[in-house]
Formats: sequence, structure tokens, C-alpha cells
Amino acid sequence: MNNLKSHLLDHQAGVGFVVNDKLLPNVKRFEAINDRICYLELKCKWYNLVIINGYAPTEDKNEFYERLDTVCDLLLNSKVKILLGDFNAKIGQEPIFSPTIGSTSLHLNLNDNGTRLINFAMARDMVVSSTTFPHKNIHKQTWVSLDGRTRNQIDHVVVDGRFKRCIMDVRSMRGSSEISDHFMVKTKRRAPVKKINIEPLKYSQTTEQYKNRLNDILRPIEKASSIDEMWEKTENSFKKIAEEVLG
Repeated sequence: MNNLKSHLLDHQAGVGFVVNDKLLPNVKRFEAINDRICYLELKCKWYNLVIINGYAPTEDKNEFYERLDTVCDLLLNSKVKILLGDFNAKIGQEPIFSPTIGSTSLHLNLNDNGTRLINFAMARDMVVSSTTFPHKNIHKQTWVSLDGRTRNQIDHVVVDGRFKRCIMDVRSMRGSSEISDHFMVKTKRRAPVKKINIEPLKYSQTTEQYKNRLNDILRPIEKASSIDEMWEKTENSFKKIAEEVLG
């Protein structure tokens, strides 16, 4: 746990959350639906984030997805949703589903649980982020059999489509647990975009200073070897001068 103080929010059966104590004031609700579904609502700056933890059965999946649908229907659309957990779902690389699943799954073909998870995601305009980032196979595997011969990617992270660009990476962490046949799955969010204070541009002196500094730094860019290099240098120049002059 990296020596972080955490608090356990769980039900008496198979799903729960471990929350860093620093985040506890932001926990607005924890709801245990049954032994396979629970969710946690966090208050964020611009919206509330709902993290749904699911543990899908290998058989009799209808009841699980019906209950999952009910939970999502009761949550306001304004709340960003992330679905994660063990879905026993092999996601394939079928091109027809690429907008929802990407093309970097460990498996070439999906299984029945994979079909159910994809249908659920498509119906709710969600994306299976865990199969959209390129990694070595050892960083895609989330479950290993006792004999070590079978390795599957069956634990997934599914996010609202409008939130997908905020997810920067998803990968499994091998060796993270010695008491489970599953590996921990790590999700990395994209750092917030810095906002520039444009108020100083109301004053002519600041505006003139901003233009002069831009002219000085943009002149050498004309010698860039390619369009891509020119664009990158131009973008970085605008950011640098904006932070320097405007703050």
C-alpha cells in the first residue's frame, strides 16, 4: 500500500474498495448492491465520479448484467462513470468493435462474457480502456492458472466515452499479489491541463510584451526540418511564453 493510510469499504462478500484516507472526505456515497456489484461516488471539482466494482459470474450472466443496467439507470448522466473489476471477459481484436475496444487486447477472439461486456459498453457509449493501450503481453495478462500455463486478460476498466481521453494508460502489475491468481490492474489518468490567466492581456503593455516575446522565439522555428517539428516547436513556444508573461 506504499505506507498510505487507507480505509476499507466493502460488503460481506466479493467486492469492495480500499480508499486512501486523504480521499475519504470526498466519498459521498458507498452502496453495496449485492455480493457482485458495489459502487463508490467521489466528489470532484467539476463533477461527481462514480466507480462501479463488478465481479461477473462465469455462468448465469443475465442477472448480473440486468442488475448492472439497473444501477447505471439510477445514476444521473451528469456523473462520470468508471466500471472496473473481474468480468471473466476475453475481449478480442474484432475490427467491427474497435471504436469500443481498440485493437490491442491480449486475445484475438472474444468469449461469451466478452460479448456481454462489449454490448453493455456500446449501449452506454462507454469504452473498454484496458484493451486500447499497446503493451507487451506480460502487461496485459490479469489472471494466471495455478499451473502457470494459461494466462488471460479478464479484468477490465470501462469508462464513459466522454471521459476516455482522460485515461492515459491501463496495464497489469505483475507480482503485485502473492495471495491471488489475479494481477492488480493500474489505471493512469492524464494530468490536468494548465490554464493560462488571460486577464493581463487587457492591458496594452502586457499585450505588447507578449507579442514581442513570441516574435523573438518564433523566428528560429522557420528553419524547422518538417511540418511536425515546426508545429511542435510552435505549440511549445506559445505555452512557454504564455506561462512566462501571463502566468
